[in-house]
Amino acid sequence: MISPESERPYLFPEAELNQAVEATLVHLYLPSATNETGLSLRSYLATCAARCLYNHGYTQALFLCVGDVWGPNYPDISSCAQRLLLNWGLPPESIFATSGARSTIDEVDFFQTAAADRHWRSLASLAFETHFMTIPSLYSPVKTFSVEQVLFSLGTPEEYRLMSNLLYSAHEEFYLAYETVKWMLNHLPLGKQFQRLLSSQRRRRPPPGPSLWRSSDRDFELP
Repeated sequence: MISPESERPYLFPEAELNQAVEATLVHLYLPSATNETGLSLRSYLATCAARCLYNHGYTQALFLCVGDVWGPNYPDISSCAQRLLLNWGLPPESIFATSGARSTIDEVDFFQTAAADRHWRSLASLAFETHFMTIPSLYSPVKTFSVEQVLFSLGTPEEYRLMSNLLYSAHEEFYLAYETVKWMLNHLPLGKQFQRLLSSQRRRRPPPGPSLWRSSDRDFELP
C-alpha cells in the first residue's frame, strides 16, 4: 500500500483505495531522442506510475494528451505512453489518449473538457512532486498522486532504482529550476498567457552529442 498520508504530502487522503477516482490526468513530459519507447525517463516513470494506480484500483481511467512536440515526423508522447500501457495489459477502454497539449495548462484544459463530456465527477492528477508547485494553481478541486510515492510503494525494484537515480541527478535539479520559473510566471499578470505562447512554438529535437537532455534519455533500458 501507499505510505501513510503524513508521509506523502502530495497524495490526498480522499484518493484512498476504497474511494478510487473516476479519471486521472497523467502528466507527461518531453520525449526521448534515443530510447526505443519514445519516452524520456521522466515520462516513462510517469507511465509506470499510471499502470500502478490503475492495477491497484486507485483510478478507473487514465487520461493522456501531450502531443508531438517535435513535429509530425515524430509520434506524439501520449501515443507512446498508451502503447506501453496496452503492452502491460491495461484494457483499452481504461485509457483515453488524445494529442495536442504542449504545456501543463493545455493538459488541464483538455482534461477538464473531457471530464465534462464524459461526466467524470472525481478527478486526480499524477505528476512528479516538483510539478505540484504549479498544478494546483491551474485547477481545483483535484486530488493528486505523486509519481515518486506511487513507484516507491507500488513499483517494481527496477522502477524503484530508476526513480532513485533520477531524484539524485542533475536532471532533477534542472527540472526544479524549470518549475520554479513556471511558478513565478503563474504569479505574474499575463503569466499563463506567456507560458502558452512559449509552448506554442515548435520545439526542436536536440542535436547529437553529449548534453544533459540526451544523457537523461540514456539513463534506462527496457529489460
